[in-house]
Amino acid sequence: SPLYDRIPKMTDNLDGAVLIYERPIESAPPNSYSIGYDPYAQDKSKGVSIASVIVRKKAIIGSYTKNKIVARYRGRPESADDVNEIFLLLCKLYNSKGMYENMFRHPKTYFANSKSLNYLAMQPDNIITKHIKDSGVQRIYGCHMTDELKDAGETYIKKNLGEVVDYKWIDDERISITVLDQIDDIPLLEDLISYSRKTNHDDVMSYMMCMFQEEEYKINQRDPKEMEDVSRQLLDLARGQYNNNKYYNI
Repeated sequence: SPLYDRIPKMTDNLDGAVLIYERPIESAPPNSYSIGYDPYAQDKSKGVSIASVIVRKKAIIGSYTKNKIVARYRGRPESADDVNEIFLLLCKLYNSKGMYENMFRHPKTYFANSKSLNYLAMQPDNIITKHIKDSGVQRIYGCHMTDELKDAGETYIKKNLGEVVDYKWIDDERISITVLDQIDDIPLLEDLISYSRKTNHDDVMSYMMCMFQEEEYKINQRDPKEMEDVSRQLLDLARGQYNNNKYYNI
């Protein structure tokens, strides 16, 4: 069954379960979703650190929802490869690459043995270069966390959570709905509230992997949301709805 406690007890069944909030859109282009994974060590180390996988939907043309969590997994089964398999299956299901915290090497080994390295996101070199001077980390896949990258990740998360994704009307007043407002995952919300670098926060780290993947994608090519905005502007232009210095009736 799913683990709903942010810090589960060692006496709990830690196998966990995958929660699917929204099925993938079959017509969505590849990598329309970001998938973050915070793994744990293969051995039975002390503590209750768990694996966390988060699947986030970006903006997809023709889809109502955007910028939200559509699937997730939390758990600590007997073998870490059980989680690696779940991570791989979610990447395949949502037809997107996954970014993982690469302090542990077993996810890459599992993907390599499964002939599925094409589902692993490459090291976010642009993000690393932007925030770390003379970085010597060369791991090809995933992201190796440093204090500088945690600084960047925390900033990305704060900005993301405040982004407006929709509006609703209450008593003739238009109310903004942010990314934070549409998060239904209680353990992640609790992890965000209690976040500190002095303690372990698996869900925040997997969310941070999503942020690095999305920010790197924006640098490498135009973001799907930007493409959606451009398409809307072109449609409005064709309809002759703009008549100012930037747009003209046709």
